[in-house]
Amino acid sequence: MYISNITFHKETLLHRFFHGTLNGKMVYLKTVQHDAESVDWGIGHHSIGSSGSYSYTETGLTQPSVADREQLLLAEAKRIQQIGAKWNHQVLGLCRISNKKTARLYQINVPPPSENKTSERQYLAIVMPKWQGQPLSNISREDGRKLFPALLPSLWDALTNTHHGDLKPDSIFIDKSMKFFHILDPGSYLTTQDKPLSDFCYGSETLFMTNPLYYPVLFPFPVLFPENCNTMATRGRPNSPDLLALGLMYFRYLLGRSLTEVFSIDTIHWIDSIGSKAMFIKAPPKGRKNSEIWTTLGEHRTVDYLQSQVRLGFITQQESYLCHGLLGTEITKREIVQMLHEWQVE
Repeated sequence: MYISNITFHKETLLHRFFHGTLNGKMVYLKTVQHDAESVDWGIGHHSIGSSGSYSYTETGLTQPSVADREQLLLAEAKRIQQIGAKWNHQVLGLCRISNKKTARLYQINVPPPSENKTSERQYLAIVMPKWQGQPLSNISREDGRKLFPALLPSLWDALTNTHHGDLKPDSIFIDKSMKFFHILDPGSYLTTQDKPLSDFCYGSETLFMTNPLYYPVLFPFPVLFPENCNTMATRGRPNSPDLLALGLMYFRYLLGRSLTEVFSIDTIHWIDSIGSKAMFIKAPPKGRKNSEIWTTLGEHRTVDYLQSQVRLGFITQQESYLCHGLLGTEITKREIVQMLHEWQVE
């Protein structure tokens, strides 16, 4: 099968997106940013932008090559293939695109070969359905403030027992009815070593992609490490990093600013721990607070700030409780459902 009518749609810091037609239906093609020189890949411990792709070696963080980023894209496609049903998402296959308007579709387990015998560069792309609707990032803050809590029970179920690792408003896609969603663009990771990832032996390399704006405290992929897998996902809950990301999204919907901006938190706290088991934070025992999160964010100042917004009439007490529970990753689905019920009664 072939994809036809391939046209450029948009680009982000890391990726380019195209539209195409497959069997008479519109599809979405995602490939890596073609011009690596146009991206600021100079990543330091204290100068990370709002999104980034990182390569760790024993010498530090380096710029991943186009080939490395394509491998991350392939890893993303395989993750969606494995768990996309829980997220109402799927990958139709792979292709290689260039300046031509057509491309052949291949299965995910067989990366497509280069079909161009000229010197023109081709780029690996994953092919996905073009869902109807819009990402959460496109809706107004006031609409998001109302919609986000209503989505939480379903998001909870979709993220339970699996991790996402790159949650952000762009990765939650809402249909026109505002009742059905798709979770897109999971974080991806690769390692060149055969040992468990938590060993991080010298000479190995681990690549991963995430959004540090929503993952400033906890490394986003905790369930990849068997001996450190005592995470919330093993208790029938989403992973702590994903819950924290949801809390940071809700904070922004409530107050129009990110929590890290409010408190001038500009350091990604897990970067200095790369290469040690210290970065893989276990979920706290039942009934205990996640001290790693509150040590960084500051529970007292977060609570004080939320309560000040309640007193000023900018948010309600219930919204403050829900936001605090998500940020601390201590809330339960039952508590969320109960809050929503009480809001409806009021």
